Amino acid sequence: MKVALIILAIVIVLIILGVKYYNQFVREKLKVEKADSNIDVVRKKRFDLIPNLLECVKKYMSYEQETLEKIVQARSQYERAQTGHEKGMLEGILNSELKNLFALAENYPDLKADSQFTNLQDELSTVEGELVSMKNQYNEATRVYNEAIKIFPNNVFAAVFGFTQMQFIEIDDKEKENVKIDFSK
Repeated sequence: MKVALIILAIVIVLIILGVKYYNQFVREKLKVEKADSNIDVVRKKRFDLIPNLLECVKKYMSYEQETLEKIVQARSQYERAQTGHEKGMLEGILNSELKNLFALAENYPDLKADSQFTNLQDELSTVEGELVSMKNQYNEATRVYNEAIKIFPNNVFAAVFGFTQMQFIEIDDKEKENVKIDFSK
């Protein structure tokens, strides 16, 4: 009888701990998913600015059609992307092309003086800052979640419930490179 009560007490304690850890993992995972969703909201805001920026630029930069087409292509590919990894890769390409666009704009004094262009550029810069902030929040939520499932005894319960490590957002090599513009064309 005593042995049965001890076993029952151990089972009850394990169930209580299991529920506690499971709920903790779910809460932390939901924070990561919310942070990921916030990134998508800011990305959408940025992508909504791009057509306006391109329309403004087209009237000045008729010779830079290739750059404009690359931006349009990157934006449309992003809209079709299914996974966060695909979106991240395409975002890097789009960022690179937008940097090219702004570097090329230096050759067009009339464009640089256009108030619509400068307003759109400022708004895009603000959105980029928001995006960096959201990515930082995502990485912090991911760090907390990953830590929660790795420490003992959490890792035992995480393995039992099938919680796995989540990936951080990292800057790809293309985004780390400086923009190279050839003005000889």
